[in-house]
Amino acid sequence: ASYKEDMLFLIFYSVFIAGKKIRTQAVFEQNLRESKPGLMIVANDTGKLVLEIMAYYGDIKKSIERTLKITDPLAKEINEQLDLLVYVGFIRNTPYQSIKAMPRYLKAIQYRLDKYDNNQQKTQEVSRYSNRFWIEIEKKAKKDFIIPEQDEFRWALEEYRVSLFAQQLKTAYPISANRMEKLWDNRH
Repeated sequence: ASYKEDMLFLIFYSVFIAGKKIRTQAVFEQNLRESKPGLMIVANDTGKLVLEIMAYYGDIKKSIERTLKITDPLAKEINEQLDLLVYVGFIRNTPYQSIKAMPRYLKAIQYRLDKYDNNQQKTQEVSRYSNRFWIEIEKKAKKDFIIPEQDEFRWALEEYRVSLFAQQLKTAYPISANRMEKLWDNRH
């Protein structure tokens, strides 16, 4: 799928389908009429958001190249985080609410980079949950088609990173190690 198709998918899905129970033709048609006025607003916002995301992404990549060696553990960790956020197809896979939060996640990465915050305790805190999540996703992906971005825990990881490395950017909701544990337990 092309970038344009992914954008259209995200826009149409978030306007007409996300969070709605459409079981009949009549409900479908009513939903179409009621949701149509919001289409252009979401389309414009999505365009701006994706441009902002790509600009932050480019700036962070340049910062890493300029300030860190490729072997630096912080460079490795941030590159891995970036690869899981921005990749070919991320627009299609990422829910609209998470797309809206991505500039903040990327600002948090830039802030961490600027401060060279490689605090091992914070890094281990995130890794504990991140590794657990991505190992499970890898196992599930062997048996089934899976979109990690549809999992609430995937975005809780990013909120947790914001809380640890860039508190001043504020999280979308209260997050802590205890809340991460509860979220994890509620998934199983």
